[in-house]
Formats: sequence, structure tokens, C-alpha cells
Amino acid sequence: ISTAQLQSQLASLNLADNGDLDAWALGGALAPDSFVLTGAAATIARTGLAMVDTFNFGSGKYAAKITRAGTDAKLTQTIIAGADFANYSRLKGRKLGVLVLGKTAIASHLRIVVDDGVTQTASTYHTGGNTAEALTALHTLSTSATKLEVRVEVNSSNGDAYVGGFQFVLSDVAPSDWQYRNNIPVATGTLAGILSAAAQVIGGVKSFL
Repeated sequence: ISTAQLQSQLASLNLADNGDLDAWALGGALAPDSFVLTGAAATIARTGLAMVDTFNFGSGKYAAKITRAGTDAKLTQTIIAGADFANYSRLKGRKLGVLVLGKTAIASHLRIVVDDGVTQTASTYHTGGNTAEALTALHTLSTSATKLEVRVEVNSSNGDAYVGGFQFVLSDVAPSDWQYRNNIPVATGTLAGILSAAAQVIGGVKSFL
């Protein structure tokens, strides 16, 4: 790759919200936080640590098992909604590199798609070898883009597909593998024992040694 491409990837921020699928506020039988599941009769299940199905990708405690039943299923995360996109017009013409880890036993069944409201870029399909594969896409936002979203598609055949390890970066090259999340935690959150740099409210007696 060129020096410019390398520089664009260094220190890039993962734009995927809940990319490790750690948060499932609505429960393990509904879409994880920040994702929407669509498709008539499609179902989703949380798998991984302490679940009936213990599979995960090693990119967090959990994965999501999407089951297609009759019609195509989609699991979508909106990065910038249509109502907000006018505020981020400088993204037009920029490139978004996307990686999602996937597993399915069915060929031409599982892929990812980046959609900016005008143009779409799809990854190649998972091979159907029933092992974990990195699905990647590099999308150039249209100069007329109206939104930015990434979706997993489970197409054509009924059956299960697992996904996890979502990585979305503004870069001239797509990620080659999942990396540990680097998005900034919320003000009251902790990550690996490290408190965020935002303002904190800490009650009670304090001792600093």
C-alpha cells in the first residue's frame, strides 16, 4: 500500500457502535443495541459465553446468529441517519473500510453491504465453509450521499449465519482483521478498568494513594 494509505489507517477510529456485540438491552432474542433486524420471519439469537450456543469469534463475549426463513434477512447499523447527514457533508467522497466476521455453512448466503443512499458496495459472499471468515468492503461515499449505513445480509437460502467483530473505519484501505475496539467510552463508562476522560461524578469518600 502507499504511504498515504498507511497513514489513513493509523489511529483510525472504529465507528461501529457496539461492534463487539456486548450490549443486548432488549434481550438475547432481539437485535443487539445499535442494530435493527429486518426480514419477514427472520430471527436472531445471542450466542457465546454462558449461552446455549457457545460460539463466538473471539472478538468479544458474544456473536449474533441470524436465521433466514423464507425471505432475506438484514441486520443494519446506521452510522449517520438521513435526517443528520447534511451536518456531515465533508464525508462525501471519503472512503469507509468495513470488516465483519462471519460464519455460515451455506455458500452465497452471507455478505456485508455499505449503503450511502445513492450507491452501495458489497463484500464477496462467505464461502460457506462453516468457519470464521473476515468479510470486507471498501466504499467511496457518493458526492450525493444522503445517509451512511452498514448491513449484514443473509440471502437466498434458509439457514443460520453468525456475525460479530464489526469494524468501520474512515480509511483508504479496508481492515484486514478485527481489532479491539477503540471508540471513546461514554462519560460514565469504563473500559478494561480505565475511566473515560470525560467529566465524572464520583460520590462518597475518596482516597487517592
